[in-house]
Amino acid sequence: APKAVIFLGGVNSTATSSIGFSDLTTDGVVRNNHLEAANTWQTLTTSSVSFVTAPGSEYLGDVTILGADGFTITWAKTGTPTGTATINYMALR
Repeated sequence: APKAVIFLGGVNSTATSSIGFSDLTTDGVVRNNHLEAANTWQTLTTSSVSFVTAPGSEYLGDVTILGADGFTITWAKTGTPTGTATINYMALR
């Protein structure tokens, strides 16, 4: 079972990106929030993955299970986010 997961992701054909991690106790993500403010990077401590796809529209992912066969991300959204995200991860034991 993994003890922590690191994420690197982006939304195709945009500058939207997300770098985050979780060990179920501590979560963190650095995201490019260029759509709400030019050249703006933000940090969050409540999610592991975050994509802002339009002003007021975002996907937030939180690791909720680190199990014997991998991990589970629970997703929440605000507004009407669009686009296709590609997310790479590294699970650490």
